[in-house]
Amino acid sequence: DVCFTIECKRLDPNAQKINYYIQEGICRFIRGKYAKNMPFACMVGFVEKGKLNDIISKLNVKLDIIKEYNLEKLANINIYKRFSHSYKSKHKRIKNQDIDLYHLIFDFNQIINN
Repeated sequence: DVCFTIECKRLDPNAQKINYYIQEGICRFIRGKYAKNMPFACMVGFVEKGKLNDIISKLNVKLDIIKEYNLEKLANINIYKRFSHSYKSKHKRIKNQDIDLYHLIFDFNQIINN
């Protein structure tokens, strides 16, 4: 079936949430649990605490460290001129075609009550 899959995750500077975004988000696309037959999909990250740019940096550092799937870092792309936190990463899949993941990261610091 043709579908556009979107996976959402909560983010903050905590290593546990960074790992969860990668292992339970990005890696699920790579393993084919999500969007198995699609060449593209989307992840949405909701930043609950911390600075958005710092969290992107932490994600990229962690993506560079994990060698299991040869993960690609998030590269900034401009999908809309008034939204500066959109990213893309391309990943090799084990069994299926490669997948392009589009990442939309939203700052919810002012909305979330900690």
